[in-house]
Amino acid sequence: MDSFHRQAIRICLLGCAGAALQESDPTLDLPAIFRQSRNLGLTTSSLDQISREWAPRLGISEEDVLEYLTKNIHYTLDAECLDGLALFYRYAAELGALPGVPELKFAGTNKEKEVLL
Repeated sequence: MDSFHRQAIRICLLGCAGAALQESDPTLDLPAIFRQSRNLGLTTSSLDQISREWAPRLGISEEDVLEYLTKNIHYTLDAECLDGLALFYRYAAELGALPGVPELKFAGTNKEKEVLL
């Protein structure tokens, strides 16, 4: 794996959510903020707007963007997703894209765990 791909994986793995956690006000309820943002982004009007904006940028139809957003991305982390994420981290570490397998850090109450990377 070349250095470009290693760096791309690092950015993907350690990106915005991690930075938000490290630099955020500790009194903020980040799990609730992230949930609210996800829910707003998944409304019909938001998905339509995203599709309109991104179709010309990507050179594909609005329908293809909408289908990708609604059928190809899973927006919650269940046990199967967490197992897949752990496997992805393990492979990334084996390839040298990460120095080791990072530990998942959870935020929220015992009742409702939210994964924040």
